[in-house]
Amino acid sequence: DEQSHPWVEPFVDAFRRALDTLVARTDALRLVFGEEKGVPWQRALPDLEPDLAVRDFSAEADPFAAANDWLDSRSLKILDLTRRCFDTALARLAPDRWIWHLNQHHIATDFASASLLVSRLSDLYAQALRAEIPAAAPYPSFLAFIDRHPDIADPPAGRRNTGAPSDAHAGRMRLYGASRAPGAGGGTLRHEIALTGDRL
Repeated sequence: DEQSHPWVEPFVDAFRRALDTLVARTDALRLVFGEEKGVPWQRALPDLEPDLAVRDFSAEADPFAAANDWLDSRSLKILDLTRRCFDTALARLAPDRWIWHLNQHHIATDFASASLLVSRLSDLYAQALRAEIPAAAPYPSFLAFIDRHPDIADPPAGRRNTGAPSDAHAGRMRLYGASRAPGAGGGTLRHEIALTGDRL
């Protein structure tokens, strides 16, 4: 049980509060999807528990390898989009070294939005370490944006993406994580990028 370990405080508590606040202020993180009588729907839940998993690997012979095995296994799980469109976890390698895992379904994210989430979480975490996170309005709503720009959610036939690369990108566009055969589904390929001060 993570609560039995002294390392839970203050890092994990502050991180949980920052993550809870991020999800509460970001409707795109609370999106769920389904269908009724063959008609798909999406909506943002009013509240959503991030369900952050925390595990300590600092006592392992190779903490990094053990943590990677655990995170790889999480990455292979199929996300239930009727409950949440992301999975998140913290892996402790040493007192001052952690890995944050965030696996988002591409139906609700892209690189730009993921970068924005990381930046906002970093700010909230810094606030949580200092004191209570100040009350603030939600971030700009994704669903409100779609309501104002319906052509983005349902573009005219001539503008719809067919899934094939354009001639301008043919031969030089590589899809993120696309090492499986076309049409293969299930699971997620996890990529690791070392972040430094000039990366985000």
